[in-house]
Amino acid sequence: MRPVQRVSYEPLPLWMRAKVAWTKLRTGHEGHTFYTLTWHVPVNEILDGGLRREMLDFARGMYHYELPPGDAVILTGMLDGPGAGGALHLFGWLRAALAAISGEESSAIAAPTGQSGDEDGSFGLHADMWIPALLFNVFNHVVAAQGASLLLPMDEMWGIAAAAGVPADVRAEMAEARVEAGECDYFEQFNGLLYGDHPWTDRVRRALREAAIEVPLGPGQGYFVNDREWLHGRTELAPDALPRELKEDRLYRLAYNNARLDAAAGKRRVEWEWTGRHAAGCKS
Repeated sequence: MRPVQRVSYEPLPLWMRAKVAWTKLRTGHEGHTFYTLTWHVPVNEILDGGLRREMLDFARGMYHYELPPGDAVILTGMLDGPGAGGALHLFGWLRAALAAISGEESSAIAAPTGQSGDEDGSFGLHADMWIPALLFNVFNHVVAAQGASLLLPMDEMWGIAAAAGVPADVRAEMAEARVEAGECDYFEQFNGLLYGDHPWTDRVRRALREAAIEVPLGPGQGYFVNDREWLHGRTELAPDALPRELKEDRLYRLAYNNARLDAAAGKRRVEWEWTGRHAAGCKS
């Protein structure tokens, strides 16, 4: 099988493509604002027709799968079949299959791992706010006693944010961003209201961290959550804990919309088109 491709999952204007290329040249990664790339393996790259049909049945099963009450599950044994070497191809192929089933290129994303996080290697509780809402994360390279996953239900975040001083109008703007994220990537629009240059930033960061569930996960383990219903992050991770060449595949992740979420997104687009409403943060 050919190497996994990196393709754009949404059309970008020329100036934005140039900015992404310059940011990657300067820093080695696209940066928070430029999550526009996905790993991709064409569906017909599986040459065996019987195997391809079985894999498409599996992808359709994922497309119709509903998370249990609570919108979160812990994953185990995820590398037992494909192994670390095949997992990237599997995630890239599933991304292509789910996008094909949906008919929307942006409905499934297998985003490369970036260099996101704070100076101490931690990553504050956040929601990715990609266009697709379901988040399937599987860890490959982990460091003992460092970089543990943090999870916190979104419902709990609102009260914690209010107690930490996030004003009601800002929380209302965040709630609106949760909806508009279904049309455009809204990482900055949502998380920037918590962690930007605000009087409440340090207080809310500490309060969310104290309330979060800490989940140490090993290779092949991970979590499957609704990104609109759960915040996620990680504890401190030393800058030299992983060699640079291992950081890009330390984590395999797939975000996608299932059939119910796809239908809701289509209904919302029709309603917005009739009313002339647009998500304010779209890049194009």
